[in-house]
Amino acid sequence: MHDTHQEAGVAERRNRTIVERVRALLHSSGLPKYLWAEAACHVVWLLNRTTTKAMEGMTPYEAVFGKKPNLKGLREWGEKVYVRIEGGNKLGGRVREGCWLGVDEQSKGVRIYWPDTKTITVERNTFPPTTLFSDNQSAIALTKEQQYHARTKHIDVRFHFIRWIVKEGKLRLIYCPTEEMVADALTKALPTAKVKHFANALGLVLV
Repeated sequence: MHDTHQEAGVAERRNRTIVERVRALLHSSGLPKYLWAEAACHVVWLLNRTTTKAMEGMTPYEAVFGKKPNLKGLREWGEKVYVRIEGGNKLGGRVREGCWLGVDEQSKGVRIYWPDTKTITVERNTFPPTTLFSDNQSAIALTKEQQYHARTKHIDVRFHFIRWIVKEGKLRLIYCPTEEMVADALTKALPTAKVKHFANALGLVLV
């Protein structure tokens, strides 16, 4: 607002917040710095859907449209995603790898950056890498280690492709402590207390 210095401080703080988050997104994703405008758009998109004290716990989006924002499909900025390719030949690949840059407000699609061509397009048929939780840190380490030694010589060669799909970003392994591995309730014989705890976490009802 013109000639209101008290408002200038608020705007400057918000601009500083945006710049700092843009810098963080570019650093964490490893994407080129010339995508700073795409990162800024995504930061503003998130801020408009984040609660603030000034609006008594409401989001700016909720204040304008009278409904809570839909965050379904939200991904990490710069995350690898795969886009289904329509057409093409029967022997060619049906997906193409790109980087997720945010939601496109006009088309309701998502903005995808293609590292190979350094271009950005709006796509709809996207899906993220498969996520696999494991409580074995040694197994996760072996997927990232390219050396062969006494501990790996007994692993069948046909299982080595897992290293490749992890390196390609098609499979994402995340460590999960055994105490939090809820799937054990369906695969292992556990004490009653732990079964009830995991069943509750899975939304199952014991009868």
